[in-house]
Amino acid sequence: MKAVVTAAAILAVAGCRTTTSGNAQSTQGAPAGATSGADAGATTSGGSTSGAPASGAAWMSLSDGATHPGSETPKGLYVSGTVVDGAFQPSGDVQGDGTMGGDDGQPGWIDLRTGKFHSDTEATAPRKPYVKAVKAGNGSVAPTTRTVTY
Repeated sequence: MKAVVTAAAILAVAGCRTTTSGNAQSTQGAPAGATSGADAGATTSGGSTSGAPASGAAWMSLSDGATHPGSETPKGLYVSGTVVDGAFQPSGDVQGDGTMGGDDGQPGWIDLRTGKFHSDTEATAPRKPYVKAVKAGNGSVAPTTRTVTY
């Protein structure tokens, strides 16, 4: 019984909902952008929203991973796309003006589904779609390429 309680507690913390009907148990996944399991200890940043619609045109800021509605003027380096059922789906490559990342800082990649930066030292391979990036000592993130890997 202890293992069941522990698993349910982990799922609840991750934002999952567990329901029981008769002898069957079902689990609904965590909301988009939530971390759980192996991702819980990952070195990540970003992934917030800034009034992004549940569906429609949007863009993701690569400096902080925030998703913005398409009606908002893009700032800095960004990737255009759409939001479908609350999840960002990029289209095209990096656009906009800003300083590209260099050799200084922690190399890694930005998960364009979540907006989170992942360090290359994590035991997680890049998940498509993504863009290679670097995280500076001050916490800022900048892409190192204008090419999105799909």
